[in-house]
Amino acid sequence: MMSLPKRAVHQGQNALIVDDFKRGGGTARGMCSLMAEFGIRVLGACFVLSVRGAQRVIDDEKAVMVLDPIVDGRTATVRPGAWLK
Repeated sequence: MMSLPKRAVHQGQNALIVDDFKRGGGTARGMCSLMAEFGIRVLGACFVLSVRGAQRVIDDEKAVMVLDPIVDGRTATVRPGAWLK
């Protein structure tokens, strides 16, 4: 469950969503919905680590690192986000 005190934000403000890990995008979608309830515009989203191929939550989202799916059952590959190259 997510909550936000009414005093913390004001209608018309802008927000940047920052999260540690994105797999399916449910948490980020929830944060965007919560901001919409308060009349706040989400300008972008940033994730420390995102699974490659994860559904985009908003148009302007970035991941610092991208986790490639495990191919051989043992090895995972983490690479820098494309925007960092």
